[in-house]
Amino acid sequence: MAEKKVMFVPLEKALSDKKTEQEEEVVPPTEKVEEDTAAPEVDKPVQKKTGKYTILVAEDEKPLSRALELKLTNQGFNVLTAFDGEEAFDMLKSNKVDLAILDIVMPKLDGFGVLAKVKEAKMKVHTVVISNLSQDEDKAKAIALGASEYFIKSDIPISDIVSYITKTLNA
Repeated sequence: MAEKKVMFVPLEKALSDKKTEQEEEVVPPTEKVEEDTAAPEVDKPVQKKTGKYTILVAEDEKPLSRALELKLTNQGFNVLTAFDGEEAFDMLKSNKVDLAILDIVMPKLDGFGVLAKVKEAKMKVHTVVISNLSQDEDKAKAIALGASEYFIKSDIPISDIVSYITKTLNA
């Protein structure tokens, strides 16, 4: 049985009556199409290259991670995302990261653990902590481990975090 090849094209082109010799079948993007290729994994780290500075967003809350990624990308930064501490540290080891945004409470390795490993490895990377933990002891611990700033998520808008990062990297 012959396999049917399906191509995605812009909706305007799909609706036109013209078919090129290269196209076997045109399907508008709104239709369901069955393919052999696997869909990309949503939870995998994402890297978007758009600017001169690279920022790692290590945050397990996906909506917040995505919001930070969008805001930072729109400001011209390259953005890497990680959803747990081990993944974050691996990305720090394998990429040139100018600044890391770390949540404290993350799976596999918490933000304090990432900060400790960064310090132990003597990595030169600005680190900013964003957390729901608002105790002075948590802030002091993060700063002692090398964080340059500690923001409490509920107290600061994302735009202020982005402004801080822009000022820090352009100083």
